[in-house]
Amino acid sequence: KDQKLCGLCQKSLTGLGLFEVLTLILSSEEAQYDKLLLPRDDDHVIIDNPISVEQTMIRRRLLPGLLDTFAANADQELPQQIFEVGYISQIDGKCETGSRELSRLAGAIIGPKVDYSGIRSICEALLREFGASIKTVPTQNPAFIPGRVAMVHALLNGQEMVIGIMGEVHPQVLENFKLVYPVSAFEIQLSPLVLNPNK
Repeated sequence: KDQKLCGLCQKSLTGLGLFEVLTLILSSEEAQYDKLLLPRDDDHVIIDNPISVEQTMIRRRLLPGLLDTFAANADQELPQQIFEVGYISQIDGKCETGSRELSRLAGAIIGPKVDYSGIRSICEALLREFGASIKTVPTQNPAFIPGRVAMVHALLNGQEMVIGIMGEVHPQVLENFKLVYPVSAFEIQLSPLVLNPNK
């Protein structure tokens, strides 16, 4: 079911003009927390004897990988639209292994005229593919510009579920990733969308 879901995401987003990227599962506290201006949590999986300071943990979110991808392609034509479907890991004492994998989808746009409405329209189009509608609720998150960030709720099969976040990335975060143009992005959980029996 997960694979079918991922395939639908890939088909939908490439149809909307986004390019798929694959980033490393291993990351660092600096990339996953500090560069995003987020407090460090203790719910991530730490790597014993890491081979480098850039690979000290299993990623908790996909967004840093997308921002790194933009930085690596700074000489390419703008705007750029990318997405990734992948797994993140989270400490969970209820699991036999002590952690669990969660399927995530993240997308981002970079360019001189990028704003909140652009990333929202992509989210809306994506959720329509799952037979869901979108509802956004204003929130606060240090990685995004205040007033331009919202929680993403999916209305599906009569249920309303919080599935992620979207907004315009904070200028300090852009600077931390050595980006000079505005970025808007979203990151959502895929597992709730499996509830739709038609997909």
